[in-house]
Amino acid sequence: MAASLLAASFDALLMGPIEVGHPPDLLCARVSRRLFMKTPPERYVTAIITALDPGSGRLSYTNAGHNPGLLVRRTGACRGWRRTACPSGCSPRSSTRRWRPPSARDLVMLYTDGITEAANPKGEEFGLDRLQEVVRRYSQEPLVALAVAIETAVEVFVDGTPFGDDRTIVMLRREP
Repeated sequence: MAASLLAASFDALLMGPIEVGHPPDLLCARVSRRLFMKTPPERYVTAIITALDPGSGRLSYTNAGHNPGLLVRRTGACRGWRRTACPSGCSPRSSTRRWRPPSARDLVMLYTDGITEAANPKGEEFGLDRLQEVVRRYSQEPLVALAVAIETAVEVFVDGTPFGDDRTIVMLRREP
């Protein structure tokens, strides 16, 4: 319940600055500063806040302690986004990274730790390496097919073990 309330507060704090059009680093800094003042130190939020300029394709982001987003080139090369800030609520500081526009057919993927931390009956986690392997293999398929491939790989891996967390994926591909 406490996590749900914190997530709702985080969402509410983001709405005003988003509507004004602030860039990701400023959004993150404002929200982090307010959470820092309102919550105990053991309460924080991890998040990736992104902004996409549809005209240029330029993507900027702030990663506040969240799992690294993935950029998968059409060649299959895969790299993770670096963290640019500590989790929101831990400090009022953040920074932003800007990427050059993804090339045609490149894939940007964000995901929650419910995917990488999904465990099998032996207690082993699915992990980033397995996720990247599935993403590389299916990166040029339609996004729905890629999502199904990831979900299937995770389901097979956990072999009936109940999931301990939510699983969310956000994907973006720049089309020619």
